[in-house]
Amino acid sequence: MKCAPAITTILLTALLLLGSAAGAWGQDLHFSQAPLNATFQNPALTGVFSGDWRASAHYRSQWESVPVQYRTGSAAADLKSQTFGKNGLAFGLLLAQDQAGDAVLRWSQIGLQVSALHALSKNQQLSVGFGLQGVQRSLDLSQLKFNNQWDGDLYNPDLSPREVLNNQSGIKASLSAGINWHFQDPTSRTKFDAGLAGFHLNRPDIHFKSDLPYALPARIGGYVQGYWQQNELMDWYFFSQYQQLSTARETVMGAGVRYWLDDETALQFSGASRWKDAMIPSIQVQFRQWIVGLSYDVNYSPFKVATRRRGGFELGIVYTSLPVKPIKDLKVCPTF
Repeated sequence: MKCAPAITTILLTALLLLGSAAGAWGQDLHFSQAPLNATFQNPALTGVFSGDWRASAHYRSQWESVPVQYRTGSAAADLKSQTFGKNGLAFGLLLAQDQAGDAVLRWSQIGLQVSALHALSKNQQLSVGFGLQGVQRSLDLSQLKFNNQWDGDLYNPDLSPREVLNNQSGIKASLSAGINWHFQDPTSRTKFDAGLAGFHLNRPDIHFKSDLPYALPARIGGYVQGYWQQNELMDWYFFSQYQQLSTARETVMGAGVRYWLDDETALQFSGASRWKDAMIPSIQVQFRQWIVGLSYDVNYSPFKVATRRRGGFELGIVYTSLPVKPIKDLKVCPTF
């Protein structure tokens, strides 16, 4: 049975749409532990932390039980640069790449971010941030099969596919922007963040075939997250996020508890739900300037027939450089 000629265009369109959703929606900025990947969550969160500079790394492996597997890696760093009275500037760098499927469909990005911060009071801060990323999509054409390689009886890889395709989309510019409100009680561990952000605002044209252009939809998101100190040893944690890309929507809500073993070490246990998709148990360990978080998505959507409820494993690591505490004044005793 010979495939209809339109099959190639249909498959390419589906591949492009799936890839764009995976890169921009699923993998590019789709993390179950989003607060540990702050600058990917909102460019306005650049520089919003207690310390001098911060670095983070993330790894996510999703859908191990289905043919279209995803591997996502990201890294980011941000630095508080200048302070002018109640105002300040911060700069950040981020990188990300994911890979999906037999065709090794990749989404890569590298970008710079800048945020301007303004202290509204001793415990409130407003920041606006902007980002410019270079993004690229690529795939391995040798792993794809086309109807022109059907010889009438069998698939023949030696036949030319007779399709004009590129191995990569070329590097495109992608713009992002956001705003964030930060509250932190100077007398306790209580702190909150609430913000809005937009990504791919210029809708970069990402395609592999010249007569099949595709403008990446803008992604809009909002969140509320933070900690409430209950007592000397325990804090309540909460996280809520909503995102939308074209007609796709994602809502994640979670809560948990952070327990302090001593002044420098804490354990956090939390549970979250991605609406109509997965339950997400997670654990985080905080020791001095380090935070290590581990989570796993337990899929319960109709897709569980293929996933066998095996969603996504995710590991996040954050390091924050704290300012050196000043040496206490010494009182020199006279000697006799």
